Amino acid sequence: MRNSIMALALAAAGLSAAPLTSAHAQRTVDRSASELLAAFTSEHDPASPAAPPGARADLTHVLAHPQSYAPVPMRSLLDGLERIARTGSSHRMRVAALLAMSYPGSRRHAQPVPGSFARLVRVYQQSEDGGLKGVAVSLMAHVPERQEALNFLEQLAKQAPEEVDAPYAAHYALSALAAMGAEGRAVLKRLHESGAVKDPDDRYTLELMAKRGYRH
Repeated sequence: MRNSIMALALAAAGLSAAPLTSAHAQRTVDRSASELLAAFTSEHDPASPAAPPGARADLTHVLAHPQSYAPVPMRSLLDGLERIARTGSSHRMRVAALLAMSYPGSRRHAQPVPGSFARLVRVYQQSEDGGLKGVAVSLMAHVPERQEALNFLEQLAKQAPEEVDAPYAAHYALSALAAMGAEGRAVLKRLHESGAVKDPDDRYTLELMAKRGYRH
């Protein structure tokens, strides 16, 4: 799960999976958030105006190296990507924005940008795109706000079929918990032993996970 989700994030952001080097990380970006957002929309919406020269490369660099961009414009950039994730014109664009938005705040970075979990929750709660909601839940496995994510995912996994606000939300939650190492496995074990998972299909999934030590 971790590798597949992070690979999607890299692809959506136009990033290489190659190791990050200190030479790359030392470059700083002095460009407005609006220009970087223009670079994103021009990449994912053919009807959008062309991006300023060099903005696409700068966007790629900022997402790969969040420390290269000042905190205030970074917040504006992530606000813009979050807005596109909720209201973008196509499912593909919304997913790409969600993945790009989550990347600077992932645990892949030594110093993740704060607030990734809260942004993912807002997208999950406010979007009407069921597939996008599933991606948001999956990405919660990689946020630095571990305890908040564990609590949220546990509550999702307990939802009864008539309570769910997104297709397969509980299934995505179980998978995300399985990707969170020992902490996630402890939550899965508690869910299994307490019988708290209400959906029959999800209970079956959890039974299979239990036989594998609560791993995928």
